[in-house]
Amino acid sequence: MSRTRVSPFGQQATKAYPVSIYASTDNVSVGSAVNTAATIALPAQPAGSPQQGSWLVDEIGWSYAGTTAVAGGRLTIADSSGNLWDQDLNTQTSANFGVVTFNPPLVSQLQNSGMTITLGPVANVTGKVSLQGWLEV
Repeated sequence: MSRTRVSPFGQQATKAYPVSIYASTDNVSVGSAVNTAATIALPAQPAGSPQQGSWLVDEIGWSYAGTTAVAGGRLTIADSSGNLWDQDLNTQTSANFGVVTFNPPLVSQLQNSGMTITLGPVANVTGKVSLQGWLEV
């Protein structure tokens, strides 16, 4: 997949590193269970790294699974400058899932900043979140 992107910092991007990441509150590598947040952490680029750049997010998928309707769910995207996007998720049906598409993509506000995507905890429910995006340098 090839993409031509203009850097949010006013320069022509030279490379894009696409990522697709999945995290769940019942995933052993995440180390949590029901009633806990599902989090994806995109790392900050260290100073002097050859991959100086910014994270861009174009799609987030989320779901909650449990025996109750979701009340009090929340999806946030933040970088070191603070929250970039924050949405309450309340569903009263068994369809406890959704996809959020950003067009244009959501861009980290600070170059070389990490980015965190968090699907908030809900009582008696397991959450899952997935990300499609890329590091642009």
